[in-house]
Amino acid sequence: MTIAFDVSHIRRQRTGIGRLATIQLQGLLSADRKRNYVLHGWSPDLDKETIQSFLQPNVRLSIAQIPGTIKRLYWNYLRIPPLSTLIGQFDVFHSAEPLMPPVGNKRSIITFNDSAYHKFPHFYNPRTAKKWDYLYRRSLRKADAVIVLSENTRTDLIEMMALPPERIHVVRPPTGPVFSEPRPPQDELDVREKFSLPDQFMLFVGTLEPRKNIPGLVRAFEMFLDAQNRSVSLVIVGRRGWLYEETLTTINTSRAREKILLLDYVTDADLGILYRLALMFVFPSFYEGHGYPVVEAMASGTPVITSNNSSLKEIGEGAALLADPESVVEICEAMQRLYSDENLRREMSIWGRQRASQFSVKSAVDGILHVYNSFEKD
Repeated sequence: MTIAFDVSHIRRQRTGIGRLATIQLQGLLSADRKRNYVLHGWSPDLDKETIQSFLQPNVRLSIAQIPGTIKRLYWNYLRIPPLSTLIGQFDVFHSAEPLMPPVGNKRSIITFNDSAYHKFPHFYNPRTAKKWDYLYRRSLRKADAVIVLSENTRTDLIEMMALPPERIHVVRPPTGPVFSEPRPPQDELDVREKFSLPDQFMLFVGTLEPRKNIPGLVRAFEMFLDAQNRSVSLVIVGRRGWLYEETLTTINTSRAREKILLLDYVTDADLGILYRLALMFVFPSFYEGHGYPVVEAMASGTPVITSNNSSLKEIGEGAALLADPESVVEICEAMQRLYSDENLRREMSIWGRQRASQFSVKSAVDGILHVYNSFEKD
């Protein structure tokens, strides 16, 4: 069997989807020597060095330098050319996202990250939400198997699409070793100097977009400063996403602006150290299909405050402080509780590492191989 694995998100500046695809592929190629793999990617921004490092006797590359606008037009709407004309023979196409190229009569797997566009359309441009709904539903109907990252997303899909439950497979995404392995003290000093970090800070990591609830985070932080030591700062790490303007305005006009450090994209190596240096990680998102940063923070031993909804509750219950993302007061109270209780922070560091250890590379690889094996039995 030949697996065509989508590496289009393994880019030089990777977000959660790209990091997940990288870790999954490393684990798959280490564990599975009996199948052949074609690594297919189209983005001009591909991390070719990382992708080429996957080469081994049962792996070949098929990289197409196709501009995104052209690719989307031909594959998403015109549905030409068939994928096989670009990459040759394959048996199963495995997509890292909920979009599927024209695969003809070949088997297909898509990864459905979340249904935020469906549950919270007001967080998106209406035209964009409508487009995604059309494209995702088409892919979901055609896919032979759908991989989701949490039980919450599985439930959402069954309710939203009435998909047969047996077609939906929960494969919890692992975190990379950069978030859990020890680092030399000098690395921490270098990162502090590189980003001019304050001595004590709370950390948020995520795209600047409405769903992430950064305005609520900023208002809770303002309340925290009113009641607590003003030596604590807030560090926000994330690139600008869709409809980011209100979020950026809230940050720039905050009465605590001088205590807020806004960083753009940072490398995984630096991000792993940022988690470790943070006093706490605060992630009050309105909805997540998984919540990569929460598990990354836990793996780093950083106490976590997150939302009591969606997959965040599934991940965080018993290992994080949960708060209603609609309540600035609840978020602030969780901040105050963690800040004032060093023993609690120490305990939550242990609980978080234990929870993150459940998201292992082996369990993720076993879950994917289970799907591959099911095709061979048909």
